[in-house]
Amino acid sequence: MTRLLSICWFRQDLRLADNPALCAAAARGEVLPVFILDDGAAERTASALPTAGGFIIPWPR
Repeated sequence: MTRLLSICWFRQDLRLADNPALCAAAARGEVLPVFILDDGAAERTASALPTAGGFIIPWPR
């Protein structure tokens, strides 16, 4: 059986353990996770930073 490479694009939701798209991709083969840090998104969604900020803020820019 051929194993597939799936790209899993994380937009705002960085959950891993219960992410249905990530679980489905992993069941089919290898996964290439992608997250693009958008400085403008942090400004637009300041209320979301307490939940995601621990992961996003320390990353080098």
